[in-house]
Amino acid sequence: DTYGHQAGDEVLRVVARLLSESGRGSDLQCRFGGEEFVLVMPGMSTAQARERMEGLQMVLAGSPIANGDSLISITFSAGIAAAPANGQDMDALIKCADEALYQSKSAGRNRVTCFGTAPIIDIPAIFAP
Repeated sequence: DTYGHQAGDEVLRVVARLLSESGRGSDLQCRFGGEEFVLVMPGMSTAQARERMEGLQMVLAGSPIANGDSLISITFSAGIAAAPANGQDMDALIKCADEALYQSKSAGRNRVTCFGTAPIIDIPAIFAP
C-alpha cells in the first residue's frame, strides 16, 4: 500500500518466483489471496519448515525491489501448522497456520510462528510478504 499497486505486484512476483525456484518437487505453492501464500510441504518436520521459512526470509531481506529512485525491502511473517498434530485435513491445517500467521503479525511482523508456540522474536524475515 505504501508504494502503490505496481510495486506490490512486483513484490508478489518476486515472492512467487522464489517459492517456485526453491521448492521441492513434492511441494505445492499457491497464492491464497491478497498477499498471502500457502506452502504445502509433505514429509517435512515443523523444525524443517521453520528453517525453510527463515531461509526464505533471509533471501527476501537481501533482495530489495527497485521502485523508482528507491529500494523496497521485503519482509514477511509466516505461520506453520503440521499434520497430524495440528489437524488431519487441509482446512484444519490452514486454519491453524492462519492463526500462527496472525500471532506473527501481532507480535510485530517479520516473524515465523509454529502453531501452538510463541512467536520467535528477532528473526530477520500460509506467509505474507
